[in-house]
Amino acid sequence: CDCGAEKHILGMCLSRGETQSCGCLHKEVIANINKTHGMTRTPIYGLWHGMIQRCYDRNHPRFNDYGGRGINVCERWKNFEYFYADMGDKPHNKSLERLDVNGNYSPDNVVWADMKAQANNRRTNVILEHNGKKQTMQQWCDELGLKIGTVWARLNRGWSVDRALTQEVRHVFG
Repeated sequence: CDCGAEKHILGMCLSRGETQSCGCLHKEVIANINKTHGMTRTPIYGLWHGMIQRCYDRNHPRFNDYGGRGINVCERWKNFEYFYADMGDKPHNKSLERLDVNGNYSPDNVVWADMKAQANNRRTNVILEHNGKKQTMQQWCDELGLKIGTVWARLNRGWSVDRALTQEVRHVFG
């Protein structure tokens, strides 16, 4: 056989074309029939599979945060090949992020985002409005050079958002 294996075959089977290999050709044809995309063991497939499970598998530990809240996957993305065509390979240090945390997984609501962007897009974030602009507390702290613990403490003492974000930090030296 072309693959290097040896097998006894009747000459008439070879001349009629009934046998074309030692059996390896049949295995190859069956493998190609059963092969869909060849990416089952890749990181991007794992992300896609996790997305599907979170939205539809009631036994998944995170189902209540996704499918249990009514978050679905658009029809197109229920097929891995279409999801991959839209999103491509997973960039280094990024993962799927829904822009609207209450919205579905779809091309118009999903981007690749780093951990910091994802942390600022959680349902549990505290959103503060200051000077007509709304941001998470962490985004305000980053923008204004404040420590989040300082802002938390100020708000817990009953300070207004404006005062908590603009009051100069006093340094006590002993």
